[in-house]
Amino acid sequence: MFVTLTLIAGTYAVSGKPRYLVGAIVLAGGAFASQWLTHFVDKRVVFILARGLSCGFFLLVTISVIVSVMKGEEVTTDKICGAICGYLLMGVTWAFLFGLMEIAHPGSFLQNGQLIALDRGKYQQFVLMNSMVYYSLSNISTSAYGDILAKSTPARALSNLEPIAGQMYVAVLISRLVALHVTYRLASHTKTKE
Repeated sequence: MFVTLTLIAGTYAVSGKPRYLVGAIVLAGGAFASQWLTHFVDKRVVFILARGLSCGFFLLVTISVIVSVMKGEEVTTDKICGAICGYLLMGVTWAFLFGLMEIAHPGSFLQNGQLIALDRGKYQQFVLMNSMVYYSLSNISTSAYGDILAKSTPARALSNLEPIAGQMYVAVLISRLVALHVTYRLASHTKTKE
């Protein structure tokens, strides 16, 4: 249900941008259908499809939010909230990418030295995604605790790229917002004096 609500909210978030809206509807529809199909069909291809479409959807929404945040000169509360949402959406996008990798190549990640979601039966995909969201958000913030480890070479490569992207996001976007805020305040202060 949470993923379904997130797909709806993400589609609504890009509804004012026609060039993103069509892609969001297609990806959200496919992600919705394949996500619900995972409840009834226990096939790896369905899980790969669900994670791949979800990853594409979240990537599209993340790009849309970040582009919106970068536009304009005045720093508003909405812009700051958008920047925070963009950062968290990046983490969720990486989580779906990591989940896709683990489904396609089991053993890419280990949790406490064991396969993630080992012997969880019907709920293993939910356990996997919960673990991947936890891993991704702790990784992007560079506070990874070491209980989930990337074991395969592609998993290690992506796990190294995520915190770099997260730190670059904070360094570039936040510094831009601060610079815009200072510039806007100085300009409005100068106009007030005149």
